[in-house]
Amino acid sequence: MTGSVVERYLRLGLQLGRHQDGIVDAYFGPRELAAAVDGEAPVPPRQLVADADALLDELEDGWLRDQVVGVRTFAGTLAGESRSFADEAEGCFGVRPAYTDEAVFEAAHEQLEKLLPGAGPLADRHARWVSSARVPAEQLAQITGAVIEQARAWTRDLVALPDGEGVVVEIVRGQPWMAFCEYLGELRSRISVNTDLPQSAFDLLVLASHGPGPFSVDRG
Repeated sequence: MTGSVVERYLRLGLQLGRHQDGIVDAYFGPRELAAAVDGEAPVPPRQLVADADALLDELEDGWLRDQVVGVRTFAGTLAGESRSFADEAEGCFGVRPAYTDEAVFEAAHEQLEKLLPGAGPLADRHARWVSSARVPAEQLAQITGAVIEQARAWTRDLVALPDGEGVVVEIVRGQPWMAFCEYLGELRSRISVNTDLPQSAFDLLVLASHGPGPFSVDRG
């Protein structure tokens, strides 16, 4: 295979995306490369494995190599390779899942028994606490905007933000996920927040911190 290691990585990812929707979450590379891959017949997974292995032989440890390991792992799965869940998770995400002893959860329950107010079973008290922290759906856009503006101020205390960057918050319904952050290009991102699912104040803080840019709302 010819081309730079970066081009070969991009091609591998695009070719893998021909086998399963959603693998390529967003693409901002050369348009002609994406068009070429779309115009070709899908590359068999076994060939993708071989191409990924060849590319890995040329890469030193670092971010790009980690990405190619993930591509190679998933291509191997599509090619019928058998591996444990732990091996597949580590290959795809660089983190190996480990068993957590039940004693850890028992200790957490003991702490919650002391911390959560009220009477009754722990599960009921925890459910009431979670409910008390939920943000009403009609306030999601306003509160998300306020959090983004605060995050933007904190960020500016640490580093200058580039001109033109920003975030659009989109209120959506009928989605299976709680929220989704999508880079739109040109330093702009979109955070989609699903009002069908309950959002706690903490959840909203994490979601809004995806991008502390100028805030605007699309109620879709």
